[in-house]
Amino acid sequence: MNLDKARELREELGAIEATLLRIRDLWRSPDFPSAKKLLGLAQQVQGIATGLENITRKVEELPGADDLDSLGRVVIEISTEMDNIVEKAKELPPSANVR
Repeated sequence: MNLDKARELREELGAIEATLLRIRDLWRSPDFPSAKKLLGLAQQVQGIATGLENITRKVEELPGADDLDSLGRVVIEISTEMDNIVEKAKELPPSANVR
């Protein structure tokens, strides 16, 4: 092995050692996911999934465009009838007003 190859090999080994040290530091860090943390995260994800299912179900129960159009027509009919009732009430003699 010549000197250049030995230096190249030493640099590669140094990089590998640095990587292993970073892995060790990560492994020892409090942020490294343990089985307990992963279980907690899984439970949180399940809770979020359940919440999204509830939201989806509630959204599906909301009235659609056809329902709103139908409701709008009914409201217009009621409003027209109320206007007719008011007009007829105006035509009644004052003595016909019941209190």
